[in-house]
Amino acid sequence: MPKTENQYKQIRKEKRTLIMDEALELFAKEGFYSVSISKIAKKAGISKGLMYNYFESKEKLLEEIINTGFFEFTNVLNLSENEISTKEQFIELIDNIILLVKEKASFWRLYFSIIVQNTGFKEMKSKIEETMNFYIEKIEGYFISKDSKTPMFEALLFLSMLDGVFFGYAIAPDLYPIEKIKDVIIEKFL
Repeated sequence: MPKTENQYKQIRKEKRTLIMDEALELFAKEGFYSVSISKIAKKAGISKGLMYNYFESKEKLLEEIINTGFFEFTNVLNLSENEISTKEQFIELIDNIILLVKEKASFWRLYFSIIVQNTGFKEMKSKIEETMNFYIEKIEGYFISKDSKTPMFEALLFLSMLDGVFFGYAIAPDLYPIEKIKDVIIEKFL
């Protein structure tokens, strides 16, 4: 029996997700420039030519991975609609951040490799900066609600500390006691 248009769309969506997942793992492990389209295609179980039906270039594939990662991050944290003004909301935010870091360590390895490179990725760095400004504003709201004298600086400190946690866990998850660190973060910032 022939497939319906919806079935074809679902198959395409699943294959696209598979390609992105495999590319993310390769990029995070070997570096963006070291991974070829051929290698990604082989890992995803498709031909190199078919890869270009899903993504026009390796750069566009990377851009889609980064956009998807930040979209997931924003959705899991649910910051777009909610303010963070209570202790409970702040603890929930930290819990969600730690959970996401644990589930997406490969994404954070890739993220750090992109932000530390001085060449290329200008559009992605701009997107990352835009996203970080959004988080700074949201976290600053929490410190404002605590009557902080320097809410923006506390938000920057908090997010910088989280970057360190993300980095440590992404690089050496077996050596990094993230749950204990989470408890210390909660204690320090509440």
